[in-house]
Amino acid sequence: MIHEAITLTAGDLRATILPLGARLQSLRLVGVDHSLCLGANSPEGYGGQMIYAGPICGPVVNRIGGASFKIDGQTFETDVNEADGKTLHGGSGNCHARDWSVTAQTTNSVTLTLELPDGLGGFPGNRLLSATWHLCAPRTLDLTLTATTDAATPVNLAHHPYWCLDPVGGDHLSVAAAQYLPTTAQNLPTGAVADVADTLFDLRTPRALADPDLPYLDHNFCLSNAPVARRPVARLAGANGVTLDIETSAPGLQVFTGFDPRNAGSAAPGRFVALEPQHWPDAINHGDFPSILLRPGQTYRQDTRYAVRVNRNKGAQ
Repeated sequence: MIHEAITLTAGDLRATILPLGARLQSLRLVGVDHSLCLGANSPEGYGGQMIYAGPICGPVVNRIGGASFKIDGQTFETDVNEADGKTLHGGSGNCHARDWSVTAQTTNSVTLTLELPDGLGGFPGNRLLSATWHLCAPRTLDLTLTATTDAATPVNLAHHPYWCLDPVGGDHLSVAAAQYLPTTAQNLPTGAVADVADTLFDLRTPRALADPDLPYLDHNFCLSNAPVARRPVARLAGANGVTLDIETSAPGLQVFTGFDPRNAGSAAPGRFVALEPQHWPDAINHGDFPSILLRPGQTYRQDTRYAVRVNRNKGAQ
């Protein structure tokens, strides 16, 4: 396996990318003594719960109910790798667990590609995926994901980072979504689209991740009914003055607050949150959700920006 880390630098940021899963291993800000995202010290550390720390997940991120779907009347069965007969993040041996090839690299950008053969994990089509990481001064990290196929197939790629800006003071999260997807006991969408107003799922004003009234979140927040031009969708703000603004073209943002780095074998302090721009979960089985079906001649694309800001008056040096 290819384990060489790729270091990108620009302005106040330094990013480390691993070919294993085209993974963001660390994002470091000048004057802050910890990475803003969770990562293992070596590729060998990405086992157990750490397997989803920072990679590109797919070809269909999140869950597929019943580990099956239909395209043009044909049924496809996918790898069952989660309880209750579900497929999670494309199955056990898909994008996150494979070495991507480095096809272009500069001091501040890298493009990695991955060929997925027809039938891998049960998904149809020979597919070509690409992930381009690009740092821009003073403090911006861009990610562009693309995919093409030679047969109709579902595609829903997502970066799966765990963020923690301020391990000591705690982070506050806001999400610019008026609706979310309620879930079943199996963490699958019920099919309903619910308003966040007057519920504990209303994150339109900042909420502390440590707030005991904040519900356990493993939910999709509905940003739009289709991919759009990249726009601001979420903000994570630390008491240390470091702020992360997320912009994306994706129609959804999965928010997961149930990760405990101690249970994952990591000594990293603080409370981490996964913020995953993506299409809505199990969309291939919900005809009224934004479509994730990709056909030959089409190109899937997602554009996401992570913009870091620093308020020196709040203590970040």
